[in-house]
Amino acid sequence: MNITYYPFKPIIINTTKPTLIETSNQKVYTDLISGLKGYSDVIKISDDDFKLVECERAVK
Repeated sequence: MNITYYPFKPIIINTTKPTLIETSNQKVYTDLISGLKGYSDVIKISDDDFKLVECERAVK
């Protein structure tokens, strides 16, 4: 699974291990949270083949 925060390169998520995303920028943190909840279009989640997946279905 991959999380893409435009305009940055995708973050590759290993589904067998926890992933920690750290940032000291409040806007990036807010964008990540709102994007993962589906409130914003700046975050895209894709599978390993880079096919888009709905955020609500990908995040548990």
